Amino acid sequence: MALFYGLHIIALKIANPNEPAGWTTLIVVLLFVSAFQMVALGGIGEYVWRGLDAARKRPLYVVRAVSGPNQNK
Repeated sequence: MALFYGLHIIALKIANPNEPAGWTTLIVVLLFVSAFQMVALGGIGEYVWRGLDAARKRPLYVVRAVSGPNQNK
């Protein structure tokens, strides 16, 4: 999406050179940096989700041995 919108903004700048100086560059760079941040945040979220999902499948407690009067139960 950032690529297509960036190309659209560049085309508008070419068609209308009266745009303020630096506005097109600022917006295009902001779009690409924001897109990279969203992809990185999605990767971090996927990593955390897989760790949480793996932790949910583990038992809460692990009992090695039972001692006392209720050993046979």
